[in-house]
Amino acid sequence: MAGATVHFHGKTLWLPGYRSGCRPGRVPLSGFACQHQQGGRDTAASRFEKLTQARLADVDIVAGADICFWDELTPVLYNLIRRSLRAGVKQIIIADPGRSPFYALAENAKPAS
Repeated sequence: MAGATVHFHGKTLWLPGYRSGCRPGRVPLSGFACQHQQGGRDTAASRFEKLTQARLADVDIVAGADICFWDELTPVLYNLIRRSLRAGVKQIIIADPGRSPFYALAENAKPAS
């Protein structure tokens, strides 16, 4: 995923999905959701692993749909979740149609018992 377009809208970071956001010029679910929120919108091309803790510090919600489509993305997204939590993100929402990389991510992200 070289330089997917991510959308910062107010205090929400929208991650692109495979079917829509990964292709240049597409505005995925975030475009619809942003119409119903107040605040400015900032669109940037960035790899998930390049979203720094400092950049995530002003974010309350990280949301993504259909983003766990390659096995190689599991550790990338896991690390993004960890950076987000360290930065103070309050909520992380990831929806997926149920591919194995998503289940691996969910298993890795479980809190220790």
